Amino acid sequence: DNNNVMAHALLGKLEVERNHRDLARSHWQQALSAMSPQHPFAEQLRSAIAQLEQLPGAPAAPAANSH
Repeated sequence: DNNNVMAHALLGKLEVERNHRDLARSHWQQALSAMSPQHPFAEQLRSAIAQLEQLPGAPAAPAANSH
């Protein structure tokens, strides 16, 4: 289910443990898109994504759309 926030959050955690950072980020972004940006869990997910991007060898974050 593309809108199952908890499933995507847990899959993201699993992918981090497997060292599949791109898949983890994708799942966490999918979870974020299915919830209100003001939801407390949304901040946790954004923080997890930011931490993921700080790990050694992490690919550069995609550029934010300025439009």
